[in-house]
Amino acid sequence: MKIAVLTSGIMPVPSVEGGAVEKLVDFFLQYNEEEAHHDVTVFSIDSKQRAKLSVSTNPFVRYRFLDTSSFLSQLKRRLSKCFCPAGYYDYRITYYLRWTLKQIAREHYDVVLIENRPAFAIELRKVTDALIVSHLHNDLLNASTPQCQEIVKSTDRFICVSNFIADRVKTATGTGEYIKTVYNGIDTKHFCTKVKNPSVSRTSLNIEEDDFVVVFTGRLIPEKGVKELLETMLLLKDDHPKIKLLLIGSAFYGANMKATPFISSLQPLLHRLADSLVVTGYVPYTLLPQYLHISDVAIVPSIWEEPSGLVIPEALAAGLPVITTRCGGIPEIINNGGIALKVDMHFISNMKASILQLYHHPELRQEYVRAAQRGIAYYDRRRFAKEMSDTIAHWNDQR
Repeated sequence: MKIAVLTSGIMPVPSVEGGAVEKLVDFFLQYNEEEAHHDVTVFSIDSKQRAKLSVSTNPFVRYRFLDTSSFLSQLKRRLSKCFCPAGYYDYRITYYLRWTLKQIAREHYDVVLIENRPAFAIELRKVTDALIVSHLHNDLLNASTPQCQEIVKSTDRFICVSNFIADRVKTATGTGEYIKTVYNGIDTKHFCTKVKNPSVSRTSLNIEEDDFVVVFTGRLIPEKGVKELLETMLLLKDDHPKIKLLLIGSAFYGANMKATPFISSLQPLLHRLADSLVVTGYVPYTLLPQYLHISDVAIVPSIWEEPSGLVIPEALAAGLPVITTRCGGIPEIINNGGIALKVDMHFISNMKASILQLYHHPELRQEYVRAAQRGIAYYDRRRFAKEMSDTIAHWNDQR
């Protein structure tokens, strides 16, 4: 089977600059290389970071890269913004889509897999008779989505990262017949295994051995509940000085540490928490388990309808109980591995109480960890990739 994979058009694949969606595409491609299942072509923007990575020469996976960094390519992209209507997406994504459409039109593909850009299907349907499968990682298609019916008519099948997202898609399709939930996967071995000589330690981060470390990993944006977490830490600071927050991440994917108005607004809180806070900025995926392994509890205080946060199974695989929320698809993946809070007027006080509960009761932490470990194998990357591959193959055979 010949498959074309369309990425986001913003982040590169391989995921040399990070990105949850891009990492999942990597897992799918790695599995395909190992099992030699399908002939896959990936259409991605290029990256200066790619030079540091040896891109696969496996005959079953090939990459086509769109240059977006050279002066000429940037000029072309700017001109496309001026002379061509952007359409559904902004000019950068539209530029990537136009480039991809030209190549898709010149070749025959059995399946086109769209990663998290459902409206791509509208233009794709004009140039290919392939089975168009939309892999939705976010709430991007529902009854309120502009052109939702045109998107639905142009798309043959939908793969969703949670039942929450699947239910949202059903509001646009009116049926669940062509929708399947495939839960995300992680490299469980990567997070379970403790390295013998870690480069990250409590000492290197100026954290005491008897400190109780609450770790947050993710983008520093309002939807992730960062401000609410910092306000919770303020309530704990004076009476519980041994509770420390390890804040990992930046506002953007990758190592981009550009300040944002939101991060600037957090500065007074960050300043007041100086003695109870360690801020690392962006941490490469390869090093992330080392940070988790020096922590006691992971916290995922999302205050938006999180589709299916990868940070939860990552933390559970690393042996950490999780404090999170009942938003979006989170309840589907937390299982019995931690505490899921309701986001309401008592959210901050309940977050404080949950941290203290786990701080004072190490036996409860272990109970959550044992419960999580019993189910974490399901979230392994190979299960995810196999299910994706088998689902696409089954749908193609049904045509």
